[in-house]
Amino acid sequence: MKLLLDENLSARVLPEILDLYPFSSHVGILGLSKTPDSVIWEQARTGSFCIVSKDSDFQLELAVQKALKGQVLIQFRPMQAKR
Repeated sequence: MKLLLDENLSARVLPEILDLYPFSSHVGILGLSKTPDSVIWEQARTGSFCIVSKDSDFQLELAVQKALKGQVLIQFRPMQAKR
């Protein structure tokens, strides 16, 4: 599986995951910073990437484009500190 990290995730994560997810990338490395989500979805589709994001907009986009096959979204949510 190849992961495409959204710009709301640090590119510093990439070297830490490449042994588990070879050929993964970050939108900044691909020159997709500040581009519309639809462009990132298209890159994910054509490059066979799974998008990793903290952005809830991607969840809505996935629902809208659910007819497109092979696209998966992994969404991170902030962890709550235990009290």
